[in-house]
Amino acid sequence: MINRNNSLVAPLNSGIGHTSRHRSRNDRLADLAQQKLTTRLNKGERLDKELAEKRRLQVGSEPMTPTEAKLKKLLDEDNQKSSQSEYEKLFTEVFDNIPAEFDYQPEWANGTGYLDGLVHAKLGLPVGDMATTVDDKDRRVIVVVTPVGNLVIFERYSPGNTFVVVSNRPRKLEQYLSDIGHDISGRMNKTLFTMMVGADGKPNVGKHFERVLSSIAKEAE
Repeated sequence: MINRNNSLVAPLNSGIGHTSRHRSRNDRLADLAQQKLTTRLNKGERLDKELAEKRRLQVGSEPMTPTEAKLKKLLDEDNQKSSQSEYEKLFTEVFDNIPAEFDYQPEWANGTGYLDGLVHAKLGLPVGDMATTVDDKDRRVIVVVTPVGNLVIFERYSPGNTFVVVSNRPRKLEQYLSDIGHDISGRMNKTLFTMMVGADGKPNVGKHFERVLSSIAKEAE
């Protein structure tokens, strides 16, 4: 009896011990699975954040904070002022280094601030030469003599106002420049001004256009 009971108790105790070990193993497996899942979730979340940040930087879809927007505006304004200051400095250097001058005539003005009449004025200068004058509003004027008339480059506004450069030009010159990808009908930016007056060491537009016309004439012979 006792042996039977012992025999019955012993397997029962063994069963309980086996069940405890089985649970402990399952718990460990569950913990391991949870750790792996957490690691994968964390990695996925980190990758999602990285991708979102890349998209934000590339597309700029995330709106800036008011402080960021204010700083960006200040930086943009500062860069624009710096660029304008450099342009004005270049314009001044070119203007001051042109030795030839001529007297301004009020009839060259068209009444809207532009100098249409100066485009075909005879200044007695050879093609490719440049000369300067100052109009009755104290605006500085640079003329580049071309084979088809004068390219007139000048300040749009009087001193003390915003520095803006514009031009009057012969129609044939405007058409030629447009054909090679240069629009000079509006404001003249620094890059285009540099090309027109030869400030980069290359021939100014008057000399360049003369060479183009001479080349065309030779080909036609």
